[in-house]
Formats: sequence, C-alpha cells, structure tokens
Amino acid sequence: MVDIKMKNASDNRIRVLTASRSSDALSGFEQLLATQPGIQLYARHIVNGTVDPLHGIHEVPDVLLIDLSHDWQKQLAALSAHPVSQRPPIIAVGDEGDARMMREAMQAGARDFFTHPCSKGELLNSIHHLVEENRRSGAAVSAHLTAVINAKGGSGASFIASNLGHLLAADLDQKAALIDLDLQFGTLPLYLDLTSQTTLMDALAVADELDSVALEGHMTQHHSGLHLLPSMSDHLGLPWEIPEASLKRIMELACHNYQQVIVDLPRQIDPLTSSVIEHADTVLLVMQQSLTHIRDAKRLLQLFTNELGISHDTTEVIVNRYSEKNPISLYDIRQTLQRDELITIPNDYRRVSESVNAGQPLYENTKGAPITRTLQRVAQRLAGTTEFKKENVLHRAVSYLFT
Repeated sequence: MVDIKMKNASDNRIRVLTASRSSDALSGFEQLLATQPGIQLYARHIVNGTVDPLHGIHEVPDVLLIDLSHDWQKQLAALSAHPVSQRPPIIAVGDEGDARMMREAMQAGARDFFTHPCSKGELLNSIHHLVEENRRSGAAVSAHLTAVINAKGGSGASFIASNLGHLLAADLDQKAALIDLDLQFGTLPLYLDLTSQTTLMDALAVADELDSVALEGHMTQHHSGLHLLPSMSDHLGLPWEIPEASLKRIMELACHNYQQVIVDLPRQIDPLTSSVIEHADTVLLVMQQSLTHIRDAKRLLQLFTNELGISHDTTEVIVNRYSEKNPISLYDIRQTLQRDELITIPNDYRRVSESVNAGQPLYENTKGAPITRTLQRVAQRLAGTTEFKKENVLHRAVSYLFT
C-alpha cells in the first residue's frame, strides 16, 4: 500500500487513488495510468482486515478507481458509510454482465462503471470528465447535511427546519439550502411566505442533466439569502416513483454548492428518506412531551441504529414546546430513550402562531425571544461556531438544554 501524501499547492495533477483486494488488478491500473501526464497515481492494496478503500486517508483524492472483486459488497458498504461530502467521485471496475454489482456500485456513489479489461482511452476520458464536473459544481465546498424528522406527526419538524435554515442564512451568513422531501404534504414555502415556480419533482425529472448552477436555478430564494427547493406540485409524488439515483444526484450537487443543507423529511422510513438519513452529518429527531411521542421516538431511534446503521452521536433529540409543568419530565424522556443529552425548545404558542400565519421566521420580528435565542444556538451548533452548554433545566425554565 502506498501512503497518501498531502498535495502540494502548486501541484495541479489529478490525484487518482486506485484500490483493490487484488495486487494484479492494481498492477493493471498502474500500467494504464502511471505514465499519463497530469495524473498522480496512488495504489491501495486493501488488506489487514479493512474493506474500506478510504480508511485512514486524510486527504480526499480527486478520483477513486476501485476494482470490485473479492468482498466487493463490503467495499461498497464501507464507501456508503462515508458522508457524500467526504466521498470522491468513484469509478468502479467489475465483471461483465453482473447487473447487481453495477446497481450497487451506483447506489454507493459510482459515477461510471467499466468491465475488465478497461479501455485506456475511455478510462482517461472518464477521469477527466468527473474531475472537471466536480470542479464546475464547486466541489471544494463541503456542506453540513442536516436531516430533520418528526417522531410523531405535528411535532414541529418543518417549523424548526425552516427557522434553522433562515438563521443559518440571515444570522450566520452561511450559504444555505432548505429541501422539502415530503412529496405530498410539504409546507415549507408557507413558513417563508414564498411562491415557487419549480419544485423538487421538477429537479428530479432532469437530475441527470443538472449541474450545481442549474440546481440553483430550480431553487426559490428568500430575501435572507436562504434557497428553498419545495416538494409539492400538481403531480402526486409517490416515493417509489422517484429513482434513488436522481435524489442522490440532487443531494450531491446541493452538498457541493452550499455550506449548509437542511432536509425536511416526512415521518416515514423508505429508500428516499433512509438515503438522506444515512448520509446526514446531523439527524434532528423532533418530539414533544407525551407517552406516544416517547414511544415513537424510541422506535425511530432503534430503526436508525439497527436498520440504517446510524451512529448514536449523529442523532440529536429535540423536545419541542417544552414545559416544566408537563407531567412527562425530561428525566422520563432521557431514561426511556437512553439519551444523556436532549435539546429543549421552549413552548411559545403565540409567537409561533404569529410566525406561521405571517410566513415570517422568528428571527425577523422576535430576535430577543427565548425561543429564537434557543434556535440560534442550535443553528450555531450546526455551523460549528459554538457548542451547547450544560444547564439544569430545573433552574432555567426557558432555555436551550444540552445536558
């Protein structure tokens, strides 16, 4: 295995990482590419128990060229575990006629697929095409991807998602995108008083033709600078009608073009929502103080961990409309969900109702309100500008809590 070195600032060569469990396959890649001008080639013989081609790599290569032979499914699963923003463009090489291998490679993020033996000219063209496409789409920008989902319907996830997106753009000067994945009942434009001409469904229909500039053209811009991609359209969107590859393309472009991407998810686990959750840097699970909310939140957390393989540290539980007077205490929630840390959003029915009815985010008219300050701190956490402080909620009735 050849170690990956840091690229010199003046070195404009394309860094290609070749990876395989077969030394013969690596030698074949080297014969094709090693003498090519403008290409800096590294080889990784995947051994010593790891199946992850990117294991221990500190600088993401421009292209990953991977041979899929022994343990190819485990290799693809390891690649899929990396956030989209931390995965290089992938070219996979596998056996001819293996449709399953090709399909799973594309699901893991492969942008091109070749069969043995590779054509040198076609392989070089693919490498240069992917690098140029990534550069055009602003691949230097790596977004923080946040998924927001209700534990139970009506918990307030859409309101929180829209206000966090607005705060990231208006208060923290982040280039932020807000994407609504509720194909049938998306409501995000109402929270921002926006009317959209194009929707997520429109973008998905032409996903293969989009680059980052074209995707931004499908967005509706709020005066704060926040970009919104709503979901509702005249067509009834059904999750199984949407190709996963199309949504993946939209998410990749968004993560390349924005600093912050917030996705408002419907309360369901299907191939579309699970794809976003699996690649999210942060998953915000929104609940309220009731037994049914606790039951459903526990169920979702179990699904995240057991079925989707989501790390405990990736998920944060938000207790919305929190009140000390509620008989369901934070202690009850922590014990049942087995969470040491919770985020509380104080109950402020009047201000929230006024905000929703007017289509004006809280930060525009109620900057000093406790609920606004709480959401500011959550947004700051997503932007990496601050950390939640530990507080005793028994002594602070209206505050954020991360304890």
